[in-house]
Amino acid sequence: MPPRILTVNGQIGARIESLRPGSGVVIAEWQLGREVIAWIWQTLRDRSPVVSGDYKRGHLLFADGALVEEGQKIPNASTFKFINAVPYARKIEIGKTKSGRSFVVQVEPRIYERTYKDAKGRFGNIAQISTGFEPAPSGYSLKKNQAHRSFSGKGMRVSKRQRPDRVAGSAVSVPFILVSLRSA
Repeated sequence: MPPRILTVNGQIGARIESLRPGSGVVIAEWQLGREVIAWIWQTLRDRSPVVSGDYKRGHLLFADGALVEEGQKIPNASTFKFINAVPYARKIEIGKTKSGRSFVVQVEPRIYERTYKDAKGRFGNIAQISTGFEPAPSGYSLKKNQAHRSFSGKGMRVSKRQRPDRVAGSAVSVPFILVSLRSA
């Protein structure tokens, strides 16, 4: 059961037994924020492919910018951010092979996107939840040019136009889920 704050006859933390029958007010405020965070963290792990286990262990949680170690109690904070720090996290999220199939086949891809959608549907009334990509905290960058290839009647050719995020030295981006708890 999630923690709660009980107010009896205007006294925060008073015992409910102190309520006089027929007169008085009891207010119970349930603190569901930790439940939201715990659910997202567990869901990301459950949906992760496991070959070496690095991706599954690569999910990081930051509470107001401070790293929360796995197994540590979820602290009180106003914003929480989940990211996966492995350099291939983006590839697992949205990557495709040359044949066009999803990069990851062990589990359904778009792990962060699916978890975001499910969390928003489940907890959208108590938390503001968003998702996207940001540069990896480890500072990984592309090692070589990932040239855009296009098909022409004469076969494959390399296009002169490059997406700016595919040039050697560009920061590798990783998926994130950002959770801001709504105040009462």
